[in-house]
Amino acid sequence: MRGSVLALLAVLMAFALAPAVLAEPLPALEALEPLVGEGPELLAALAALERDEQLRALQEERQGPEVFGGLTYGYSDEPVTETSEETLSYRKVTARAGLAFPLLGSWNRRKIDLLQAEREVLEGRVQAEVVASRNVTALRKAYGLIVFEGKRRAFLEAFLDDEISVEALLAERVRKGFLLEADRLEFLSAFDMARRDLAGVKWRQIEALQAIRLATGRSWDIPEEPALPLLPGPLPDGETFLESVGSLAETRHLDDFIALRRAIAEKSDRLDRQAFLELGVTVGRDFPGSTGTGVYLGLVVREPFGTLTASQDRDRLAALADLERERRAGLVTRIRLEGELMEALVLREYALAAVAAARRRLDAAWEALRVTSLRHEGLAGDTFEKYQQSRYAYLRVALDCLEAQALLFQTEAELVRFAFPPGGPLPKRRLLHEELSKGEARLDPSWLKARAFPESPFLKPDPLEGPALAVPPEPASALSRPLAAAGPLSGAAVKPLLATKPVPEAPKQAPLAAYVWDARPFLDSSRRAEELDAFRDGGFRRMLLSFRGDQIASFRSEGGRKSLLALLEAARRRSIDVDLLLGDPAWILPESRQELMALIDEMASFPFRGLHLDLEPDSLPGASGRRLKLAGELVRTIELVRARTDRPLSLSVHPRELEGDLGALVGPGLTRAGLEEVAVMIYSTDAEAVIARFSRLRDAHPALVLALAQSVEAVLSPRESYAHLTRGAFRNRLAYLEESLRSENFGGIIVQAWKDYREMMP
Repeated sequence: MRGSVLALLAVLMAFALAPAVLAEPLPALEALEPLVGEGPELLAALAALERDEQLRALQEERQGPEVFGGLTYGYSDEPVTETSEETLSYRKVTARAGLAFPLLGSWNRRKIDLLQAEREVLEGRVQAEVVASRNVTALRKAYGLIVFEGKRRAFLEAFLDDEISVEALLAERVRKGFLLEADRLEFLSAFDMARRDLAGVKWRQIEALQAIRLATGRSWDIPEEPALPLLPGPLPDGETFLESVGSLAETRHLDDFIALRRAIAEKSDRLDRQAFLELGVTVGRDFPGSTGTGVYLGLVVREPFGTLTASQDRDRLAALADLERERRAGLVTRIRLEGELMEALVLREYALAAVAAARRRLDAAWEALRVTSLRHEGLAGDTFEKYQQSRYAYLRVALDCLEAQALLFQTEAELVRFAFPPGGPLPKRRLLHEELSKGEARLDPSWLKARAFPESPFLKPDPLEGPALAVPPEPASALSRPLAAAGPLSGAAVKPLLATKPVPEAPKQAPLAAYVWDARPFLDSSRRAEELDAFRDGGFRRMLLSFRGDQIASFRSEGGRKSLLALLEAARRRSIDVDLLLGDPAWILPESRQELMALIDEMASFPFRGLHLDLEPDSLPGASGRRLKLAGELVRTIELVRARTDRPLSLSVHPRELEGDLGALVGPGLTRAGLEEVAVMIYSTDAEAVIARFSRLRDAHPALVLALAQSVEAVLSPRESYAHLTRGAFRNRLAYLEESLRSENFGGIIVQAWKDYREMMP
């Protein structure tokens, strides 16, 4: 008995632990989307579709004549003649077989059964498409929710880190009479609210994880930092979405449904008038007696008496009503989808406004937190309470900002369904809405902990103190160490802003280059001069300029061509070199390479200084398992491009592609191609590690001119991107890197990307 109980407990424990064992780390969104085909709801819909297709095939087999057969055995005892009293007794076996041809209502009913079966198949196919489409949308929304709720969680946990210390200090201030008990409880309630919100975050993440599990049929674990939820994009203008409503799975087959209903109505004519034409043979044998055969042709017609005398054909009227219902249902479906679209568009407009409002409130809350932090450091009195109030106010605004961003992502995910309906081409790019990809240095949970605040970006910056913020100090509890020790700005920041201080000489630095992925401001004639001046005044002299597909198409028109030529001329007058930037990893594949060649030919007539390619093999699906082969395709692509154009040619690469076995293949290939420059994307804020790795690459490939690409993208972590620094601090870091790397084959520094650089604090 004891052994049985232990065995049962072992089984139960194994069952309880099974989800944790089977759960996989949640991959990036683009890796999850193909798994929608394994979702149980979709698989159930596909199974139902398989059933309907089998039934439709069965109805096809039922069309045409029937084969029939029968066997009769009888006993007779009848008079020999009509007047004879003598009887003749015998037994008889009769067999008959033949073909029965359905006529009239019998024939139409079989045709209707086939049409009904075809309609069921069509309905099942639509249902499967709808389930797949909506599951992808639900998956995207759930993934975005997990990411943004994770960001909210980081803020809440950062705020709660100091709870014990704050509670102890508040209790001490109450004992000394500096604080009322009611005020202490009010302060502590902020931590209670934060814990409540943290539980809500976990609840919403679990809900979202369940939605992803239902969509993919797998169990997942939420990683510490989920990958960014990139969506197919960019989305077209909202007014064009209405054109796509008719391409959705719910509406694409409406005409087919109506056509089937119309065909059913046409066949619904006196269905109760059933008739069969029989053509058969008979074989009979009497006992005693002999065997005889025969052939016969028979016609049987049946119809209920009530329908025979009825003045109206109810079957036809019912079929016509079904036809009208189908039309109305299609209209309802279209209206509902258009309503969903309009609601999503309006909700996106609201979300954009909410994000803008939250950013403004965030600026105010951050500034209040900065001021109260400095006051608490330098002044006595109730500054501690004010500081705690500012921390909580900043927390609430940050949570609101992330909630608004999450809502914006949800609306974007919903609109993708309309912008790129199933069956249509999907864009090759995946991205975040520009309002979600913006760098926001003031949206950072580390501000809730003791750290050095830079001077206010809303006031005139201090030329000495601004660049001093090179790397934020390690965060520490606001109560575990005095704020005065938080960093070099803590004491200086309370000095008068207008105090006269000597301005240090700016470090000498070569002109920078920048990736420019958004050409719209430069193509806009009303903004072009301002944008180019900002680019030049920022110390940039080389622009790697990329265009969207619709922009490239516009250059085929006279107006678009003139706009691009005007941009290039305006840049030339400002001594800004413009290279054409082309970036799509699919172009290294043989089946897509011709697209790149055609694009190079099309843009050949424009006076770009050079051509820069950003072809990252690791961005291709399954790249990690075939890196060496893809490296060979990359080299082959560069060779073909080199033969196609005589312009200076440069390339961006991951440092991995110049190291080890990959480097042994790629390095000599790029050397043979005679590239002007190879930009190595070593995205790290550890300057010494960057210098060491770049130096190893330079020593390994002395024949290549290597440039260094550094990131200020807000979407990357502080370990990879300088987005959290001010521009001045970033330029100081670049000056150090350039001084350390300067050599004959050093091509300079390229910033990724210009738009993010402009959004950094001064």
